[in-house]
Amino acid sequence: MYLVAYDSARSANQASALLLITVERNPSSPRFVNPTLSFTVNEREPIGFRINQLTATDLDARDVISYSVAPGYTNGTLMFFYLNEQSVILTVASDLRDSRPYGNQYQFQVIANDQGKPPKSAFLSVTIFVERDEFPPFFSPPQKNETITDKHLTNTFVSSVFADDRDRKGTIVYELVGDGNAMAYFSIDRATGFINLIKDIKTTRDTVFRLVLQAYDSFYPTNRATMYMYIFVQRNSDIIVFDTTLSYFVEVNEYRQLFNEIYRVSATDPDGDSVSYRISTNPLAQEYFFIATEGKFGVLYIKKSLSLNQLNYTYVFLIEARDNRQFDTQTSTKQMTVRVLRNQRPVILNIEREITVDERRPIGERIYVIGARDPDLLPGSVLHYQVYGESLAPGLFEIVDIEKGFITVASNLMRDKAPAYNLTVVVYDFELPDLMASYTIRVTMIRNANAPVFTSNPYRSNLELRDLPGKIVATISATDADNDRVTYSLGSNLPEVADYFRVNSDNGNIVLLRTLPARRESFTINVQARDNASPEKFAQSSVELTIEIDRFGPVFEPENTIISMATEDTRPVGTVIGAVTARDGDRRGQIVYEVVGEYPGDNFFGVNSTTGQVYIITNLMDDALARSLYTIYIDAYDSLVPDNRARTQVQITVLRNQGFPEFDRASYNEQIDEFHQLAVSVVNITARDTRDNDQITYRMIDGSLNQINSQFFYIEPSTGVIYLRKPLTESTVDSFSFRVEATDDGLPARSRDVSVVFSVIRVGLPTFSPPFAIDVPEDKPTGQSIFRVNAQNPISGRNPFLRYELIGLPPANYFFVINHTTGDISVNRSLRNGDLLEYRLQVKVYDEATPTRASYQTITVSVRRNIYPPKIAADAFDVIVYDTDPIGKEVVLINATDADNDPLVFTILGDARCLSAFRIESSVYNYGAIYVNTDLRSTTGNFQCTVQVSDGGFPVPQTDTALVNINVIRAQPPVFVPPPGNYIRPVREDQPLNSNIIDLDAPKPDARGQVVYELVGDFPSPYFFQVNRTTGVITQTNDLRYDSLGTNPYIIKVVAYDSAVPSVRSTATVTVSVERNLNGPRVVPPSVTINASQDSPVHSWGYLVNVTDPDSRNPTCSIIGTAVAQEFFKIDPKTCLITLRKSLLDDPLFRDIYEITVKVNDNGVPEKFSTGQVIVLVPRDLQNPVLNLPTTVTVLETALIGSNVFNVDATDGDQKGNLVYRIEGVFPDMMFFNIDATGQITLRNSLMSDSQQDQSYTVVVEVYDDFWPSNKHQGTLTVNVNRNPSSPVFSQPNGYFRTINADFPVGNVVLTVNATDSDQRNPFLRYELIGLPPANNFFVINSTTGDISVNRSLRNDDLLEYRLQVKVYDVT
Repeated sequence: MYLVAYDSARSANQASALLLITVERNPSSPRFVNPTLSFTVNEREPIGFRINQLTATDLDARDVISYSVAPGYTNGTLMFFYLNEQSVILTVASDLRDSRPYGNQYQFQVIANDQGKPPKSAFLSVTIFVERDEFPPFFSPPQKNETITDKHLTNTFVSSVFADDRDRKGTIVYELVGDGNAMAYFSIDRATGFINLIKDIKTTRDTVFRLVLQAYDSFYPTNRATMYMYIFVQRNSDIIVFDTTLSYFVEVNEYRQLFNEIYRVSATDPDGDSVSYRISTNPLAQEYFFIATEGKFGVLYIKKSLSLNQLNYTYVFLIEARDNRQFDTQTSTKQMTVRVLRNQRPVILNIEREITVDERRPIGERIYVIGARDPDLLPGSVLHYQVYGESLAPGLFEIVDIEKGFITVASNLMRDKAPAYNLTVVVYDFELPDLMASYTIRVTMIRNANAPVFTSNPYRSNLELRDLPGKIVATISATDADNDRVTYSLGSNLPEVADYFRVNSDNGNIVLLRTLPARRESFTINVQARDNASPEKFAQSSVELTIEIDRFGPVFEPENTIISMATEDTRPVGTVIGAVTARDGDRRGQIVYEVVGEYPGDNFFGVNSTTGQVYIITNLMDDALARSLYTIYIDAYDSLVPDNRARTQVQITVLRNQGFPEFDRASYNEQIDEFHQLAVSVVNITARDTRDNDQITYRMIDGSLNQINSQFFYIEPSTGVIYLRKPLTESTVDSFSFRVEATDDGLPARSRDVSVVFSVIRVGLPTFSPPFAIDVPEDKPTGQSIFRVNAQNPISGRNPFLRYELIGLPPANYFFVINHTTGDISVNRSLRNGDLLEYRLQVKVYDEATPTRASYQTITVSVRRNIYPPKIAADAFDVIVYDTDPIGKEVVLINATDADNDPLVFTILGDARCLSAFRIESSVYNYGAIYVNTDLRSTTGNFQCTVQVSDGGFPVPQTDTALVNINVIRAQPPVFVPPPGNYIRPVREDQPLNSNIIDLDAPKPDARGQVVYELVGDFPSPYFFQVNRTTGVITQTNDLRYDSLGTNPYIIKVVAYDSAVPSVRSTATVTVSVERNLNGPRVVPPSVTINASQDSPVHSWGYLVNVTDPDSRNPTCSIIGTAVAQEFFKIDPKTCLITLRKSLLDDPLFRDIYEITVKVNDNGVPEKFSTGQVIVLVPRDLQNPVLNLPTTVTVLETALIGSNVFNVDATDGDQKGNLVYRIEGVFPDMMFFNIDATGQITLRNSLMSDSQQDQSYTVVVEVYDDFWPSNKHQGTLTVNVNRNPSSPVFSQPNGYFRTINADFPVGNVVLTVNATDSDQRNPFLRYELIGLPPANNFFVINSTTGDISVNRSLRNDDLLEYRLQVKVYDVT
């Protein structure tokens, strides 16, 4: 482009330049959002399935993009996929399932060309993955077996299968596809694979079912997996099952009582057979245990004491449960383990080796609680606690209740002064006293811990000169925390104190002994308090006495004048209304004021005792008489001279109820709607007594004619709220006027009244517009409108607020409903449900604001009924029946219709034979079913019946008829061969199950089906026998011995019939006679001898008689024979357990042998019995033990612990066991001696430890035969003690010699003398220098050690030899 520039004034003068403009055409290329895309397509997607739209964009708006597939695509791409070059939509072109030979991945490029100048392109790489069903489904496991019993319930779970698919897309679906009979009895849940039994398995004899099962992915339903499941059916399986919740393990103490239940087992038989129990194949277990069948349980008892076998700690044996069938008996066993717990000693839990006890603890108070447990305490037993100890300990402490470990104080702890005691605690099982636990507690005593303490120091008191002798001038008191008895005395005082005063030693009262001196003003008395304990303690205090004289009495101001006061009755309690004042010329204390009368003034007024202020003490409004004047008298006196008093009179005037009620308005004028509801407040009249705050009550004052106001209104007396008494719509009065009076509850009462005026607002009624009648058909649909009611509101503009209701006139309001807002009347229920030709509807209309102002209108609805007649589907019906068809079998079903939907009724007309032989029933579905009404074998020929249908319509029913031709085919029953009558069969009751009884045959040449045999009676034969339905063979199915009725003979009735004509049958009767009760019961062993103690407990001794009977499950036992056996023994009829009827100690003849004859009945038919003998040997204790006591022995107090004191010798003329010796007696004697099993009495504690130093002890020895522990005998051993028998002896009986210098240091030991005492009291020897002066002036001896020392310098004396006389003695 050339450009020229010039000046317009000089256009010839130009300049030029060349301008080159470069144009960039089609600047933008097409563009895909992503340069590569991949898609996954399932091979099941249909042809034409849209995969995606592959659109590109171009910024050059005018460009038109074209698309194509570039060469180089994967083989098969264009065969199976199609790209629309216009819409760029990629779709499936062929069935992808045919693409498997080409692989699963397809790649190609899409070219987008913008067709511009110059043209530009974009490329998109596309990859398509074809998703295929690569793997078939599979079952896991691939085959399965399941076993069920023939008692399996229908519609319950049997088993389950599981299938999966490695490339599953949908859900696994399960199907049952075979085989044969299996599909009739089993089903599978398509979703879960759960297999259920759907038909009673007892209806078939098959024992194996093969189920062919298939599973597939719901996404690929044609790719299926198949598996086979075999279900095996156990017939008559009665395996006994033990209760799996039980452990079958029990631990039993070795001393557990005999015949005590220790465990209870339970087993069940799914067949319902009763179960019995026994211990199997373990003689040792059978020796010590037995198991009894009690109901459904097997109860394990101890038969022999487990303590007798110390070798075995565990018994392991089998318990067998059997179903009580003689043959094919099912048994099950369960291993039972009984672990014997060897009895352990109790364990003491709270061991404290030392406790501290105050000597003041009272008798019976608990000082310590022993805690113990016994890990194997015998059932019914308890722990017993006892205490022993040294010296006086067992006498000072005790356990009163031996079943509780409470150690209490047994006697006064202050009677002994020992600082501590050793107390031994023993705990043992009451049933096993030899297994005990013990430990020793040291009890440290606290003695006289506290001294007395005076309550004051000093005490102060005032006296008057005129006080007389005998006056208590002061009382001193002291307390002692030890509760010791405190006594009082005078301390160190001037001599004159004792002349004037004396103190009572018991109560501390200080008493004046003589008249006080005239000029004495004070005394000071020192006193003491002592606790009289050991060691004794005391306290000191003093009493200061002041003597005073009173000269003047009190005087009220003003004198001799009545004092007047006034107050109001509303003043609160405590209000001061005035004051009185008194003075005293020689006041020593405070002036005290008291009200002394008179009633009732002193009930309402009081005086402050110190200020003289008079105040109200009782609410003045509580005076029922509302007095206005009260009189009281007030005394005044010096607090230190209360007898010298002055009195004045006070009169009090009370002003009462000064306030009046005041209303909150001058008058009440209210408007009230005539529809105002009852019990809703009209107005609240309110008045208050602001001055007195009295309660206000209200009442109406009605001065109207006939009390019209009170007829319609009433006032609540306590609140002043006015309510309607009855509706204002019942009155024509437009205004009510009356007064309300308000009264307070003061005395006297005050009242005011106020005017009340109510104006009544009246409202008009809505009106209706015609028409008021309508005609409708009876098939008018429910919910459809049939009429609109038109009404007008008397208040302009309020028609939308009208509300409509249907009321009364049933049943119209049942069939119709009205719209409350629009007034549209609609059908509410089908009109066919009614039979009226006309309904009268009562419509109510009202303004929603005034629901009680309503208008009413009757709407008449006429109904057209039964418009259409019924129609039978055909004019004639031909049917065939068999004369064997049962009564009630359906012959033909006749259908009819009725456009009115009326319920149709079918009847048979005409021929009397038809009416007799057949009946017709109408169904709610408009079918008429003809049934056989009589046994057609009693009829002849065929039947032609006329059937009529009627709609029963109203007001006129309509009908239709049809002809039914019934052809009857006659049938014959099977015939038994040979003819019935000779079918009698004898059997034994123990005959094996499934034995053939008889083979019946009843052929029928013209059978339409198969000849079937059925056992139909008589009871109980069907339970014990069955007949093969096909062959007619009768077999035995249950053991005849378990027939509780003992039936004999059995009558078996068998019928035979054509399966196609089951009602035409022949009957054969088979009589089965039974040889019953083949065996009798037996007692094993037939005779047995047992031992029983004469003191055996009535409720725990027993012996189990072993009874067997192959034929009987319920033998019963009884005792026969001698009256003595029946007097002392009884037997349980069911368990055959012999127990005591009464104690063997009650036998006056003391028999030592009892012969019991046991009779066992098998209760069979015929009944059989046997007897057995049980001989009970009873050892008797008829003689008492004899002792070599009483006697007396003497022992030295130094005798060693364990040394022999005496040998007790006892004999028993009828000794059975071992003689047992025990020491009894009184405390503390029994604490110093032991006795062993041989009767040797030894020293238990040192006799020197006895703080009482008793010279003699009484030991009571008890002996008994441990076979007869209740027969005890005692003897007394008196033990005299020789105390301190020996004197001390010096180690050098000839004397001691020592030479020292005259300057031997004073205080040094010269020599030591030493003595011994064979009484072993060396630590208690004392030494003393006696006589022989002047030696005892220069020497001294240590009384404990025997050291002789120089006491003063020997230089002060000129003697060369000193003879010292030394005395040694024991301190006992």
